[in-house]
Amino acid sequence: MQKLVLSVSIIISLFLNIAIASENDKSFHLDSDEMAAYLKKLDINTSVDEAMLLDKLPAFEIEKSEDTYTFNFENNFNNTYTLHVYNLKGEIVDTRYNITGNKVSTEKGYLPEGEYIYNLQSKNSVYSGLLSF
Repeated sequence: MQKLVLSVSIIISLFLNIAIASENDKSFHLDSDEMAAYLKKLDINTSVDEAMLLDKLPAFEIEKSEDTYTFNFENNFNNTYTLHVYNLKGEIVDTRYNITGNKVSTEKGYLPEGEYIYNLQSKNSVYSGLLSF
């Protein structure tokens, strides 16, 4: 009987603590201006050194010639990449598999002039963007 009373009192105590905590916990949402003012009031600095951040990103460049795009990217660990090129309807119009170097090209070929979306992806990295032929 003593164990039952102790168990019931623990359950009641936990329930009351949860109810009190729930009552005191107030969640709220701040838009970006309100958040900036709130952080400033708390003397919290959240600035980002964009140059430092860009230095830490893997190198990625796209070279364009008349009918070809060449993607140059960091691949220090010889990861295997796949390149998909999509039209604006989301249909795959070009694919390159098993890219293990640090460069791959795609040509306009039969594609009509227009804009296309590229997705160069490995297990650890994704590069995406827009191409115009």
